[in-house]
Amino acid sequence: MERPGAKWGHFPLLRLILPFMGGIICLIHGFLPLWVPALAGIAGIMALTMAFFFPPPYGFRWLFGAHAVLFVFSAGYFLARYHVQSTRAAADDEALSHQGVWLAQTLEYPEEKENSYKVLVRVLGSDSLPIAPRKALLYLEKDSMLASRLAYGSRLMLYTRWQRPSGPVNPDQFDYAKYLERNGITHQAYVRAEHIRIQPQQRRRDFRGAVMDTREHLLKQLLAYGFSRYEYTLAAAILLGRDDTMDPRLRSGFAAAGAMHILCVSGLHVGVIFLILDQLLKFLNRRKYGPQIKALVLLIMIWLYAMLTGMAPSVMRASTMISFVIVGKALNRPTSVYNSLAASAFLLLITNPLIITHIGFQLSYLAVFSIVTFQPIIYNRWKPKNKILQKAWAITTVSLAAQLGTFPLAVHYFHIFPVYFLITNLIVIPLSSLIIYSGFLFFAFLFFHPLAWLFAWLLYSFLWVLKTTVFAIYSLPGASLEFISFSALQVLMVYVVIMLVYRWFTGYSHRALIASLVISCLLMYSFLPRYMENHQRYELVFYHAGRGLALEVIAGKENVVLMDSTTAADPMFVEYNMTDHWVNKGLKKARIKRIEEDTIIQKPFMQYHNNMLAWNHTLVYILRHDSIKLTTPPDLLVVHHHRAIPNNVLDSITPKKIILTGKVPPWNREKWKKLAEETHTPVHLLSQKALVIGDGHECTNDRGWPRMHE
Repeated sequence: MERPGAKWGHFPLLRLILPFMGGIICLIHGFLPLWVPALAGIAGIMALTMAFFFPPPYGFRWLFGAHAVLFVFSAGYFLARYHVQSTRAAADDEALSHQGVWLAQTLEYPEEKENSYKVLVRVLGSDSLPIAPRKALLYLEKDSMLASRLAYGSRLMLYTRWQRPSGPVNPDQFDYAKYLERNGITHQAYVRAEHIRIQPQQRRRDFRGAVMDTREHLLKQLLAYGFSRYEYTLAAAILLGRDDTMDPRLRSGFAAAGAMHILCVSGLHVGVIFLILDQLLKFLNRRKYGPQIKALVLLIMIWLYAMLTGMAPSVMRASTMISFVIVGKALNRPTSVYNSLAASAFLLLITNPLIITHIGFQLSYLAVFSIVTFQPIIYNRWKPKNKILQKAWAITTVSLAAQLGTFPLAVHYFHIFPVYFLITNLIVIPLSSLIIYSGFLFFAFLFFHPLAWLFAWLLYSFLWVLKTTVFAIYSLPGASLEFISFSALQVLMVYVVIMLVYRWFTGYSHRALIASLVISCLLMYSFLPRYMENHQRYELVFYHAGRGLALEVIAGKENVVLMDSTTAADPMFVEYNMTDHWVNKGLKKARIKRIEEDTIIQKPFMQYHNNMLAWNHTLVYILRHDSIKLTTPPDLLVVHHHRAIPNNVLDSITPKKIILTGKVPPWNREKWKKLAEETHTPVHLLSQKALVIGDGHECTNDRGWPRMHE
C-alpha cells in the first residue's frame, strides 16, 4: 500500500505539484505582491544552477529541495499570471464594442435554453476591424430551422455588438462573468434570426469536428430508439458527458441522494474502456513489439473517448493517469499512483493553470487521492469471507474514502450533504457499471438493429432502475442536510483534521491526535460568531429580478420572500439568486409569498397590505400602477410599472428613497433621475445592484398606513 506519509521521498512529483498549485492559487486570489514570487524564482534558479555545477554535501541535500520548491512555486505563479493577463487583454479590447458585421465560427453544437439557443464561438473579425481570434458566447433567437443547421465548425455572419458579461448584482450571487473569464470567454452577444447568416460551404471540418459530429449522431440514436426525457438525459450525461439538457429536478434528486458523481464521465468510464480493450488486444502481448502497439492503440482509443465526452476535467484526469499506467506497462516500468496523479495534474495545469478553479477538477483529484490513501486502511479493518460481502464491503469503503476527501469542499460549494450516500452507492455503482457496458454495446452494434434493440432495452431498463432508486432514496425523510456551509478557512481546518487523524491512525504520532482535537475545537468555535450574528440580523433585501419583483424580509432566523407573478413563474430564480445568500446568512429556505393586488400578510415583524409593506419603522410602497397619487410619503418608493412617471404619482411629496426595478424602461429612468436631482432624493437602480437595508437589531411595526387615491 502506497502512503505519501511513509515514503514521501518516493513521490517527487507529488512534492512538486503542491507548491506549483500554491503559486497559481496565490496569483488568482492576490495573496502576494509581485516581488515575492519574482524573488523566490530568482533565488530558486540561482541555487539550482549552483547545485548543478557544485553539488552540495549529502547533509545539505534539503537545500536543493527547498530551492526547487521556490522555483516551482514561482513558475506556477507566473504561468497563471500570463494566462490571466492574456484573457484580460482580450476583455479590454474596445474593438468588440463596435456595432457591425462579424465573422464567427462555432466551437460546439448549440444548447437549447428557455428563450434562446446558446453556442460557444470563436470571433474571427469584422467587416472593418481586424482582431485576434477569441472565444465568446452567442445567444440566438429561438428558430428551429436555424438551430438544426448549426454544427461544430459552422461559419456565421452576424450583425451585432459584443458586450462584456455583467457581474453579480444580487448579494452573494455566483459570479458568472468571472467564471467565463477563467474559461477564456470575455464577451457575449444576442442575435436575432434575421441578423445571422450561415455559410454552409465554409464549415470547418477537422478531427475534433468529426468527433463532435459522432457525439451528436450517438445522441440522436438514443432518441431514435425511444429513450424518453429522463432516461435520455441520464444516458447523455453518463455515457457522453452531455448534461446541459438535464432537468433541474433530476439533478437535485441525484445531489440529495449522493449520486451526483454518476452523472459525469470519470475514471469509472475510462477504466471500463481500458479493461475492455486490454482484453481484446491481449493477443498482442505475444508478438514482437506487440506491447508497444497495444499501448499506442489503447492511448488513441482512450483519448478519442475523452474528446467524445467533451474533455471534462474528471475525464482528462482519468485519461492522463491511465496513460501513464499504459506507458509504464509497455516499458516494463511500474508507476506510482501518487506520481501518476501528480503528473496528470501537472500536465493539465501547465496547459491551463486556471483549471484549478473548476469544481470538477478539485473534486476529481480529491476523490482519487482519498480513495488511494484511505480506502485500503478502511477495507483492511474487516475482511469478510463471503464473496458478495467482499464486493459490498469494497464498494462501501470506496464510497467512505471518496466522501471523506470530498465532503468539506462539496459542502462549501453546494451547501448539501447526502445522509444516505452509503446506501445510494451500494446500488448506483454496480448499476452505473451495467449502464456503461450496455451503453457501449448499444453504440457498438448500431449497425445491426436486432442487437442494438436488445442493448437499447437493457440500457433503458438500467437507467429506469437508477432513476427510480435515486428518487426513492431522495424521498426518504432526512435524505440530505441542506443549507449548510463551510467557509474557505473552515474547509482548510477540516482537511487538516482529517490528515492529522490519518497520521495518528497509521501509527506515526500521538501528538497528531492532540493537534487534531485542538483544531476541531477551534473549528467548532469558528461557527459561533456567525450563529450569534444571524440571530440578531434584521434586513430588507430588494433583489434584481429582471422585469419581475422580488424582495425579502429577514428577522433573525425567519425570512419571507415576496414575489410578483413574473418572478414566481421562473423556477430557477430562487436557486440562482437567493440560495447562496440564505446559506451565507445562516438561513433556511424562505417562505415564498406571491403578492397580488389583494394580498394581505401579517407577521410579528412585518405587515403587507394593498401594495404597502410596513417593516422596522419603515414604510415601503410598491408602485404597480401609473396613476396613483400618494398623499403620505413612504420611506421607500419601489417603482414597478413601465409607464409610471413622477408627475402622475407624486404630488408635492417626496419619498426618502426611490427604487427602480428592471421593469422601468431606460426612457422612464431618466425622468425619475431628473426628479431625484431636483428634490435631492437618492435613486437606486436594481438592474445595477441589489439593495440591502438593515440595522442589525429587532424592529417593530408601529407606524400607520399612508393614504392613497387611485
